[in-house]
This record gives sequence, structure tokens and C-alpha cells, in this order.
Amino acid sequence: MTLPYTVELNDIPMMMVQHHESDHMLKRAIDSFDRLYEESKERPKILSLAIHPYISGQPFRINILRRSTTTVNQFDASCTGTASRSSTGTGLRRPEGSTT
Repeated sequence: MTLPYTVELNDIPMMMVQHHESDHMLKRAIDSFDRLYEESKERPKILSLAIHPYISGQPFRINILRRSTTTVNQFDASCTGTASRSSTGTGLRRPEGSTT
């Protein structure tokens, strides 16, 4: 299985090289999701966030990750997961109460 890996939604260049504020990652993630969700009406799409615990896992950044997954999970037919578990489907999580 091949998953998309983008530099545009990668916390290393965004936070450590380009020195963006944490909420810039949230804005990019939501903007990207909105576009991909619209395109997914024709075929499935995957939004990948390249995050690293020593960067995005910091206490002052972790809420940005939580807010992005909460936003994504509000949409029908969306789910979140990890790359290492997505090939089996065991890492994918649908929001509570979701029927799709």
C-alpha cells in the first residue's frame, strides 16, 4: 500500500524550517481536507499529515492535531487512522455515532 506523503502538511518543514505558528498547520490541514472532501465525490481521497511526536506532540501543539481530527471527523464518510495500521483497516476510526 502506498500513502501520499506531502511536504505541505509535514510538521518538520512547516514548524522547524519555515517557523510557522502551530495554527498554520491547522489552517492548511482544514483547507486541504475541504478540497479533498469535495473531490472525493468522484473517487476516494486520502489526506495525510506527516507529524512527529517530538514536534507536533509537544504540549503547546497537540491541541492543533486534536482540533484537525475533530474537524475531519464531523464529515460523513470520513475517518482517521495511522499509516502503520491503515492497510488492515484496524487503524481507521469513524466518529462516534457515524453510520457511514
